[in-house]
Order: sequence, then C-alpha cells, then structure tokens
Amino acid sequence: MISVIIPNYNGASYLKPCLDSVLLQSGGQDIEIVLIDNGSQDGSAELVRERFPSVRVIANAENLGFTRAVNQGIAAASGELLLLLNNDTVMQPGSLLKLQRSLESFGDEAAGVQPLLLWAGDGEIIDSAGIAIEPKFVARDDLRGQPRASAPTEEREIFGVCFACALLRRSVFDRCGLLDPDFYAEWDDVEFCLRARWHGYRFFLIPGARVLHHRSPTSQREPLAKFMHRRRNHVLTYLKGLPAASAFGQTLYRLQKDIGNIPHFVKARELRAVAASWIEVMKLLPVMLARRRRLRRKAVLSAWQMRALLRRFMQRG
Repeated sequence: MISVIIPNYNGASYLKPCLDSVLLQSGGQDIEIVLIDNGSQDGSAELVRERFPSVRVIANAENLGFTRAVNQGIAAASGELLLLLNNDTVMQPGSLLKLQRSLESFGDEAAGVQPLLLWAGDGEIIDSAGIAIEPKFVARDDLRGQPRASAPTEEREIFGVCFACALLRRSVFDRCGLLDPDFYAEWDDVEFCLRARWHGYRFFLIPGARVLHHRSPTSQREPLAKFMHRRRNHVLTYLKGLPAASAFGQTLYRLQKDIGNIPHFVKARELRAVAASWIEVMKLLPVMLARRRRLRRKAVLSAWQMRALLRRFMQRG
C-alpha cells in the first residue's frame, strides 16, 4: 500500500484538484490518503470530509507546522511506501506508478524518489529537479526557473528530494527518525535528506513522473515567518548534520555575514526576523547537539566519507 500524506493549512482552494489528481492515479495501486489539517479557518477539513469521504482527516486545533503535521500523518498511515505531498500540487496521470516502480527497482539503499516538479502556472518551467547543494552548503531546488526542455530525460541520483512531492520508504523513517519537530517548516527536507545520507541512503529524480506545484501559497501569506524559519533552519541543519569542522565554519560564516548585513536588514525591515532566528538557534542549540550525537553514533558514513559525498554533489550542483 502507498499512503499519501498531505499537510494542509487554509488550502481549501487547492485541495480539490490535488486530491482529484491523486485519486485518478492509474496502475491499480492500493492507495490511502491521510490529510492533516493544521487548524484551518477556511473550511478545508469540512470540504474534504464532504467531497472526499475516503480521505482520512486528522484535524488539529491549531497550526502545528509542517514537520509535526507530516509526522502525525506518518504515524497514522498504513503503507510501507509514503508519498509526502503538498496541498498545492497536481499529479500528472501515471506519475505515482512511475515513482513506485523506480523506487522499488533501485533497491533498499534508495531512501526515496521525486518527480520533476513544474510550475503550476506554466508547465514548461521547472520548479524543482531535486535538492542541489552549493559551496557553503547552500541548498536550492535544482534547475528551478529553467525550461522543462533542460531537465534530464533519464533517472539520476540527486542529493535529496523536495518534500513538495517525494515517495519514501517507511523503513527509512524507522531507521533515521521522523522529520525534526522543531524545524516547524522550511529546510525540513534538506535536514532529513542529509540525515539519511549519513545512514548510507540515496535519492533519485524520476523525470518521467511530473507534478505541477503552485509553490508555497500558505507560507507566502507569512513572508517574515517563512524568512525567519528558513534562516534559523539553515543554521540548525549545519549544527545538527554537517561534519564538525564544516558545522562550526558555516555557522560562524553565517553569523559574521549577518552582522555585516545589518544595514541591509534594517532597510528591508528584516532585522527583527534575523535576530529572532539567532535567538531561536541559541534556544535550540542543546537539543540539536544532542540529536547530532545520536546521529553520529548510528551513522554508517564517516566524517571523511560525508565530506567527500558533499563535494561530489556540490560539483554537480
């Protein structure tokens, strides 16, 4: 069985096309859909219960954030394969079957696969061809904004999968743990994929599977909150998942850069969000260091092997 896990917050206008596209996936897969509603005030939960009675709805009284909602969905789901899917996506016909077949063909070392994500407003523009990393461990959506014709035509290994749409094995979560509940949202997929890499897992892009993505309509309504979470989670990912020297170096680099950019942040009215991100980092530092120690005790890769892996994908990115 494949369990489709959809977190939702005030996304009623996107849910019908999203759920219709999942229910129309061909191939005879046994599919269950679990929607986690984070205290929406737009009637999302009621809409799904009325129009999609086969969908299991978990209704939270408040917005618990993306990571906690996904973790709720994983705990409630029955499938051995888990499709993490944003509420603002539309799956193209046959894409789920392509993802399933490819993931199963790669063997147990493959943690997950993702489709080629395309902009919903223009299906000829790429939204994400996977997580790519640049020097200073800056993560980005590979090929974002490029024409669809520039996408690879063959399946290929990528550093990590974008959680807007990713099919993963439940066994990976059993081994690596769930999404970090303290990340709330932003960079949660980067952190999880880095963590899975320490355990020796791999990720792949399946360009024959395609999904349209409206790109974060919920978070766009809270730009400063998104800005703060993204910046905070950059640093938390460094501290939690990079080899020790890189973790220290990247954190210090980011701090020095932010101090130097204070005039810019003042002008852009972002200084409060930047300061809040560093305050949050300091509050969460003991927790992240404890999780880092647990990760390293269970890791398959050595620090040297992880540095080599990061260099390999940085060169490709």
